[in-house]
Amino acid sequence: MLIFKKFIAAFSSFMDSTGLGGLGGLRGLGGLGSLRGLTWLAVCSAFLLPSLALAQRPIESKLPIQVTDLVKLAKISALELHSPSGQLLFTVRRIVADTAKKGDYRYQDEVFKLDLKKDRQPEHLYPSLGLDISAVKFSPSGQEWAFVQQVNGKPQLFVQASSGGQAGAITSFKYGANNPLWSADGKALIFSASVDLTDILIDTLLQNVGEPYPTWASEKPGVSWENFLASANSSPNPDGSISEIRAYLQGNAARKKAKVIDKLQFQTESYTTGDLKFNHYFMVKLDNPDVIVPLARGYRSYANAYVDGADGIFFTVREGTVHPDRNQTNALYRLNLKSNLWERLLFDGEHQFTLIEVDTLHKQLAYTKQKPNTLTTAQLFIADYGATLQNTTLIALDLPKENVRFDVNNREVWFTALNDGQRDLYRYDKAKKVLQQLRKENTGVQDFVRYKDQLIQILSSPENPYEIFQTTVKQQQQQHPKALTQINAQWLKQRQVLPLQKIKLKNQQGADLSFWLLKPAEQTAAGNTPLLVEIHGGPASYFGPDDASMWLEYQYFAAKGYAVLFGNPRGSTGYGTDFLKANYQDWGQGPAADVLAAVDAVIQQDITIDTANLFLTGGSYGGYLTTWILAHDQRFRAASSQRGVYDLSTFFGEGNVWPMVKRYFGGNPWEGNTARILSQNSVLDIAQQIQTPLLIFHGEQDLRTGIAQSERLYKTLKVLNRPVEYVRHPGANHEITRSGDVVQRIDQLLRTYEFFERYRGKP
Repeated sequence: MLIFKKFIAAFSSFMDSTGLGGLGGLRGLGGLGSLRGLTWLAVCSAFLLPSLALAQRPIESKLPIQVTDLVKLAKISALELHSPSGQLLFTVRRIVADTAKKGDYRYQDEVFKLDLKKDRQPEHLYPSLGLDISAVKFSPSGQEWAFVQQVNGKPQLFVQASSGGQAGAITSFKYGANNPLWSADGKALIFSASVDLTDILIDTLLQNVGEPYPTWASEKPGVSWENFLASANSSPNPDGSISEIRAYLQGNAARKKAKVIDKLQFQTESYTTGDLKFNHYFMVKLDNPDVIVPLARGYRSYANAYVDGADGIFFTVREGTVHPDRNQTNALYRLNLKSNLWERLLFDGEHQFTLIEVDTLHKQLAYTKQKPNTLTTAQLFIADYGATLQNTTLIALDLPKENVRFDVNNREVWFTALNDGQRDLYRYDKAKKVLQQLRKENTGVQDFVRYKDQLIQILSSPENPYEIFQTTVKQQQQQHPKALTQINAQWLKQRQVLPLQKIKLKNQQGADLSFWLLKPAEQTAAGNTPLLVEIHGGPASYFGPDDASMWLEYQYFAAKGYAVLFGNPRGSTGYGTDFLKANYQDWGQGPAADVLAAVDAVIQQDITIDTANLFLTGGSYGGYLTTWILAHDQRFRAASSQRGVYDLSTFFGEGNVWPMVKRYFGGNPWEGNTARILSQNSVLDIAQQIQTPLLIFHGEQDLRTGIAQSERLYKTLKVLNRPVEYVRHPGANHEITRSGDVVQRIDQLLRTYEFFERYRGKP
């Protein structure tokens, strides 16, 4: 009030000196009939009202999101509960300074423990060691837990007593040890390891009895398994017999002097290989850790192992009589540990059956069924297990399902499903056969466990990408569950985090579309806010409120003054099978129409958007769709395309996800009709139509999409003298923006922002 009085006095003196009248000008304003009074009021309002607004606005001490906040962002995962004791373990992946490389960072996995019976803060286990620890599993008694730690470049098993003390090394296995499981009696650990084909051929302990060679033929031209084994057992000699020469050549390959490729699936995420590996399972007893016993072996791979509580283990097995690269069908098996006999539970030679959970009483299984390499959603089944699978029940929900859990009384099945931009929680009453959705808008469930009547969940939201919360089943849909951790919340207290606005519309096919808009904190005048449109990869993927991998990028651009629009055009997942396959043989035109319809809807609804300052970016398939839009639409000021696909025939050859070509376009590139459709959907065939300034990114080790396509796109635009810049990140693969080198992640985000700023606001 004192400031107000001083302002009035000073302003009155100013008015008198100018002849406009001081406070006396207020007299006669009863009917706003005094021109001098109106003049005084107008000028006073122009000066005074903004001052009053500032005086009434709370002081904002929070800082906007910074790009370097990436190193503060922690990912929480892997909830592991020992229900009888109420002990909860979980993993936190942090970004920490790399002391071996100045100015660099590395990822570090840390383990925390929570006592759910006591209201205490999480306990950081091994805080002083800085160890990377993963795959933590409680023993049946809860008196110890097993975990995996890297030793000399290989994962190995350790066991830690719950009461404390030094963790003890259990394995030093030459193949490494992953995915530990406890035996039912808690006296042994079952684990997986990756074994090379050559090792199985020469080590009978890794073979199934009576199976010295694979049942499928060697794909090395003109060489049988017997020839291969003879060479492996010969002495290398470049001047010797043909067997000795072959042994010499095999030695060169082993020493990385040559890379011989005879397999179909030879591209990994970041390198090529001719090696053929199988995932086997082994067992080690804690009282005799020097003896490791092969369990699941031979020329096939095993996964998703579950101990059945008695004398057996369930497995998902890649089954078939053809080369593993050509076989995509799975079977479900049970191994009897006492008799060492295998029992096949499910197999039809057509589908992938995948075991995903065994109930707490070891009487029921949950598994999925899906036809491989098709645009379908896996079906979820539960079945009773006795001597065989019985009373099979389909839980009908046309959405991708994860995190399946049986409750402790075996009455309900709980799981998450990706639905409209977030992972929702569902529960299925087995007796009533009723499925209930427990959705909390703008909050996704990344993982959960049941503890008595409590739900312990890792939740992701626009306010916080990862935190653990506790609520009762009845209160699941309430907006404010109890926070059990403050891992990200602690530093986010000092940051200005912006909310989302949902945009709903229909596309040309009449399908519902969901997009979200994140607006900058500072409200601008009409037509002054630039709009950045973000397109997701996949295309069978999604963007939404719980997409923690994109959280910082959205918030960063909003902090820089951009409105950010993202969402799910046709072909996205989380909307049912019909929507998923709505982009079949149409990667470009239809999805582009959906994205542009969302842009039009936002511009129509929000007068602050500057239609002359629209920007576009996307990664992977999103990079493809970004460039497709640029070739057909000139409204965008600038764009950034990251690790994209630009020529579908080339993608078939250089991408490790090349089966997508047949899945989405119905055939192979040399087949007539498919060749025509691929050409119609390839950006490089229309790249000459791109006029918009474009920034192209690609990691130099990215073999998911391949690199040559981005090189050709850049070269095409450069020859045409179009405004284009090409950035390569050495050593980076396709995961650069999610789990890649931290400096490169920051670099890519900043380069995108800097490129857009070159064109922002220019006529």
